[in-house]
Amino acid sequence: EKLTVTIPGGVDTGNQLRLGGKGDFGDAGAPSGDLYVTIQVKEHELFKREGLNVFCQVPVSYPQACLGAEIKVPTVNGEEALEIPRATPSGKVFTLKGKGIAGVNGRGQGNQLVQVVVEVPKKLTPREEELIRELAELQTGKVGGEKGFWRDFFDRLSS
Repeated sequence: EKLTVTIPGGVDTGNQLRLGGKGDFGDAGAPSGDLYVTIQVKEHELFKREGLNVFCQVPVSYPQACLGAEIKVPTVNGEEALEIPRATPSGKVFTLKGKGIAGVNGRGQGNQLVQVVVEVPKKLTPREEELIRELAELQTGKVGGEKGFWRDFFDRLSS
């Protein structure tokens, strides 16, 4: 028999649905047994599920991380605005409360966890490189890789 099964929102891999009376025939006139359908949820290329919470990474530019910005981030229910404060480090995780997965039968609501990752450009125009070198000189007096830069780095680690 071909059956149509309604999958409720919020189910996860390993959850089972019971279809009463749709299993094997019973013994000598007894009613049919139940059919159990075990759910296997396909992984998403952008979102990772952690219980009812949903995790994703989004890229931000170096200027956005330094100066702050409002960005649009994907959620399971569409885009949401996320305020990135000034001086946000790469790897920082923000929580969008109640924007995760709704529990089965309306039991709870997860959060959306958004990790920002500062993107480093693969190619720079000559002007961009000039400006980055100028910024490096203003910030440390050195472009990374020089002895003074590493001494400052290790001094900060030991303090």
